[in-house]
Amino acid sequence: MIKLKALLKESKKYILVVIVGILVFELFENLAGVFSALTTLLHVSRSLIIGIILAFIANIPMHFFYTRLFEKIKNEKLRRCVSMTLSFIVILSLLALLLILLIPTFTDSLIKFVSELPGYIAGFNTWLNGIFDSSSANPNLLSVLVSAWDKLSVWIEQEAASLLPSVLTFTFDFLSMLFDFLMGFIVSIFALANKEKLMTIFSRLTDAMFDKKRSHSLKETGAASNEILKKYVSGQFVNMLILMLVIYVMMKIFIMPYPEMVAVIIGFASLIPIIGSWIGTLLCGFFILMIDPMKALWFVIGAAVIQQIIGSVVYPRIVGNAVGLTGFFVILAVLLFGGLFGVIGMLIGVPVMAIIYLLVKKFVEKKETERAKENGNKI
Repeated sequence: MIKLKALLKESKKYILVVIVGILVFELFENLAGVFSALTTLLHVSRSLIIGIILAFIANIPMHFFYTRLFEKIKNEKLRRCVSMTLSFIVILSLLALLLILLIPTFTDSLIKFVSELPGYIAGFNTWLNGIFDSSSANPNLLSVLVSAWDKLSVWIEQEAASLLPSVLTFTFDFLSMLFDFLMGFIVSIFALANKEKLMTIFSRLTDAMFDKKRSHSLKETGAASNEILKKYVSGQFVNMLILMLVIYVMMKIFIMPYPEMVAVIIGFASLIPIIGSWIGTLLCGFFILMIDPMKALWFVIGAAVIQQIIGSVVYPRIVGNAVGLTGFFVILAVLLFGGLFGVIGMLIGVPVMAIIYLLVKKFVEKKETERAKENGNKI
């Protein structure tokens, strides 16, 4: 009887492996259908996802208000209510400031730039032809360069012409996004108001499904993952605002064109770690190049210096070593998740890679400890 029980217990592992193998095989056999179902699920649950993201972001200032600013309030419910209200006021105020002040200015700059683009290209062509005419380089090489630029300028004008309808389409889609945001906002309020209850449910569910040791490990990993995400999100957001402000001030001081549009592009591009702000700088530098080549050169130099200062001095103080990844793994995360999920993958790739790294590290440390104990027992 004892042998039979042991055999059944051992066979459970193999049965589980077979079931997982069948599921994985079916998954790859119906990959298109799985992706279609996931896309539909994500579309339907947009409000819920937005609500979870908003709750997570709002919890960062709320935790500060709850533990630091209003720690003297003895009534727990009142302290939570005041902290949550103030947290949402801060977040909504920042969003309102972005929508009221920044977005209209950015849109006006973008529309003006697109409408005046043919003139900029014509002026840049004249400047370029003047350089080629006075150059002593190989005429065939110059002819190839002029031909390449003509093709590029035609492509830019065509893409710019298609940009304005895209802006109008975005305006119509904005109403749908606003509805999803409002629904998500309501979800986030309920999530934060019942945070302790939700955490208790999760804790009890984990305890019920796993043994004590594994349950403790899962909770510990969850807490560490939450800390990584919290520091990463707050750090990236503060870094974006600082970079946006400094770039804007620099461009205003040196009278460079379209400071609002450029500051917004570089600021949001910087949310993609390491390479984002450089991509934004080169893109904006190319825009300015068609208007004033010398200002484009000074812009790229100034933006590069600003990014180096912020990256070396400000960013480490804000984020610290929260992510725990080397530069190689950060680049790998951006490229890997960007290739799989596009821009969204680039934004979430680093914290996801940091959590995976944390799990692998814990697994390796556990195995090393077990092996050390086995070797110790043998001795």
